[in-house]
Amino acid sequence: MAIRGERVDEDVAHAPQVPLDGRDAALLLVPLLALTALYCLPDALVRPLALSHLNPEPWSFYTAHFVHFSRGHFLNDAAAYLLLAPTAYLLFTWADDRAFFRRAFLTVLLAFPVALSAVGLALPRRVVTYGFSGLAMALFGLVGVAAFRYLETCPGDIDLGHAPGLFFAATTAIPLLVLPHTPTAMALTAASALPTAYYTRSTVRALPRDARQSIVHRPGAAELPGFAAFLVLASPFAAFPPNPFAGAVTVDIFLHFVGFALGFLVPYTALVTRKCARLSRESG
Repeated sequence: MAIRGERVDEDVAHAPQVPLDGRDAALLLVPLLALTALYCLPDALVRPLALSHLNPEPWSFYTAHFVHFSRGHFLNDAAAYLLLAPTAYLLFTWADDRAFFRRAFLTVLLAFPVALSAVGLALPRRVVTYGFSGLAMALFGLVGVAAFRYLETCPGDIDLGHAPGLFFAATTAIPLLVLPHTPTAMALTAASALPTAYYTRSTVRALPRDARQSIVHRPGAAELPGFAAFLVLASPFAAFPPNPFAGAVTVDIFLHFVGFALGFLVPYTALVTRKCARLSRESG
């Protein structure tokens, strides 16, 4: 599906300036401060905030996603947040769609924790879950959507209709990373690789040669979306280790995938729906 967005007609010489709004700075800082504050509290105070699948407390559906008990776990999630949240913010700002970023970001922070916890409880497991990684995977998905929301304002014909290619490309490696190399794993990989190839070809063809040169020679116009694509493509290798059950703590690969899927599909669907509504009003 190809749905065009608003485009920039003038050939600007530099990437857009990004004046950081005070509200946006606070919005970006609050989650990091919350993660840090909870990590600094004694374990005895924080442990009730984790989500026990045997005896879940109502508040833990939300609070569990901001709890960490080890330095490595906290630093990994904090570093992911520092990479992903500002990248998504810059891309939506360059696309002149900062208001949508705020709504999508608040959805990730306020609604996704409860949704992920509810999905996790649907699996019968005797575990306690905690950590920001599921929400970090949602931010990976949001960054992928943000990259194409920005690219559709650039010269050429790239629009949000090409964004699923990045989603399929990121999921191609997951079966091979977490499953034994069986025919089933290969079939799942092929199921993602085929649409990846289709969308990749479509995306390259949507960017004419002169437009490619125009974007490449505008400082920042290609680097940030390229960096965003790299982050999304690298996400499976960070979130889906070959042996998730090694060590004392198990990596919840199921919720990692659900978080990534929600983080991509929810804002993508919202943007496509908004464009369809706008086009319907304009044609009516």
